Amino acid sequence: MCGILVQFVRQHFAIDNNNGKNNNDTCLGLRLIEQNKKRGPDAQNYYHEIITLSNDNKNNDTIAKENERSDYLEFYGATLHLRGQNLMKQPVRDNDRVLLWNGEIFDGIEVSKHENDTEKLFEALKSCDQAAANVNNMRNNSERDELNPIAQTLAKIEGPFSFVYWESSRRKLWFGRDCLGRRSLLWHLPTSKSDRFILTSVGEVNNKSKKIDDSTIPIGRDEQNNGLHFEEVPATGFFCLNLDDVYYSGFNELDEYLIDFFSYQAESFEKLFIHYPWSHENDEVNAPPQIENIKHMATLPNLDDLSILPSSIESSFVPEISTQMREAINRMISELGDSVRKRVESIPSSGTSPKTARLGILFSGGLDCICLAALSDKYLPLEDPIDLLNVSFENPRKVSSDNNKKNLVDANAGDERSISLYDVPDRLTGREGYQELKYEKKILPNRPWRLVEINVPYTETLSHRSTILELMAPLDTIMDLSIAMAFWFAARGKGQIESLDSPGQMHAYESKAKVLLVGVGADELLAGYSRHREAFRQAGWERLIKEVQLDVDRISTRNLGRDDRIISSHGKESRYPYLSENVVRFLCSLPMYLKADMRFPRGIGEKLLLRHVARELGLVNASVLRKRAIQFGARTAKMTSGESKSKGHMKAADLSEE
Repeated sequence: MCGILVQFVRQHFAIDNNNGKNNNDTCLGLRLIEQNKKRGPDAQNYYHEIITLSNDNKNNDTIAKENERSDYLEFYGATLHLRGQNLMKQPVRDNDRVLLWNGEIFDGIEVSKHENDTEKLFEALKSCDQAAANVNNMRNNSERDELNPIAQTLAKIEGPFSFVYWESSRRKLWFGRDCLGRRSLLWHLPTSKSDRFILTSVGEVNNKSKKIDDSTIPIGRDEQNNGLHFEEVPATGFFCLNLDDVYYSGFNELDEYLIDFFSYQAESFEKLFIHYPWSHENDEVNAPPQIENIKHMATLPNLDDLSILPSSIESSFVPEISTQMREAINRMISELGDSVRKRVESIPSSGTSPKTARLGILFSGGLDCICLAALSDKYLPLEDPIDLLNVSFENPRKVSSDNNKKNLVDANAGDERSISLYDVPDRLTGREGYQELKYEKKILPNRPWRLVEINVPYTETLSHRSTILELMAPLDTIMDLSIAMAFWFAARGKGQIESLDSPGQMHAYESKAKVLLVGVGADELLAGYSRHREAFRQAGWERLIKEVQLDVDRISTRNLGRDDRIISSHGKESRYPYLSENVVRFLCSLPMYLKADMRFPRGIGEKLLLRHVARELGLVNASVLRKRAIQFGARTAKMTSGESKSKGHMKAADLSEE
């Protein structure tokens, strides 16, 4: 994984006045460099390239005069080493190419668990040269070469990624994200002559009234907005900016003068991009079927397909398992297990101590995350500890309304945890899940499981609020902040664990795991949200199928980029086993009645297939747990009386911090 920062900038802004030397900190902006550096603590590197006229343009006096100053492309990469035996600094480059890669290749390009996927991808892209030489060089942005070998190579990749790739000889800048948007990439589109085009893994808050310190980022400042404006790069395919097109685009029909492309509005600049969308039926890009085009099977159930409803249903009731359901359970365990395997087996050892965990799991004890924990046990050496990261917040509004407030104490002070103010719903289910994994059923007793209880005082929440707002930007709602808070503190991993020598006693602990599994995706694919149940209540199976399809269709536009920015700020990487391409394809191929049956009550009908999987894995207690959103389970929602009437879609910046 890495932090990506690239900009296209004018020479007279890119050169420091002192001795005419390039000042990369000034050019790229200290804040953006520091934010990206946190994502890649193992190595950082910088490279810049002067952009000169192509041979085709040198005979045009108007363009030549405009380009006498030359332009600059600047690249900054910060690397978190997670693949292969040798650290590979980014950007990776040779005489003609530059690559910044923030992702994991789990399929599509062969990469063994001992190889570096960045290196393998760079080799694959270099091999595209001969094929690319046979492709016509188009300048008409309305056209798109479906057979472009670079687009084909990138489209084969299965796994989360964002990237920037520069072909110097062809003057083409490629960039994009995977089809589900699992890795962050933001752009700032230029809106003035002194502005710049920026691609970055993490940006800053878009706020017209925000005051900016000119000493930290004097370049590319939007004079009207008093700051840069970042948006997430759409996860709709790949984009290519041909710098020759930039110059050609400025001419009127008589070629009398050149309109400076930096004077365009942002929307005009975006029109210069050639878009290679994910493959559709009529496209010729030779790529595997993409998630974006896969629809849930819309088959409605017959009476014979459905379990018989008993007259009364207890919470422990288990619907009967048909032959068709048995096949689905076995296949789900196989597909999800393979997804987990690919995401954990290649994690390099820390090399510091056998007691240092390589893997962490964001762990509420709920159905989604505990299944990931049980499957992870199958693919890591038995002596490897696994950190179960369980976060809980002091919520003043909730505490003040608690009738037993006088009995609450601070668990951080070492008091009895049974009456702690941090005994929020997710803490209680987290402990129960930990007990089920390790003790009660003795499912996986030999694994050194560590339940890391992360207690966050309200004062600490306030002290890191502005940092989290910056990281989650451009997302900016109260709901975004509530979820981002929980992810940020959980990923940081500072908490306490039970002492092995003195059971029941807690001591301070900080997780060093660089890879964190997250259960995101299960609710979207398996009808886990309350709105899915409501859709079924209103109009039956057909409405339920449409509602779940809507959730799948908008995965790439929702929150995964935000979550990546939040978690990666600690120099750690999030991985989503439920959102592997194979798992998504498999679940979308199943009829809805095998995934959920809302005729049954909560805790049984939603995510029915995954509940059966949990029971197969021995997780009987967890198999009946109901869905609970993290902001309510960890108590990050509505922390003060002033927030009691706030809505999730409201702007977080409008809330008082008191």
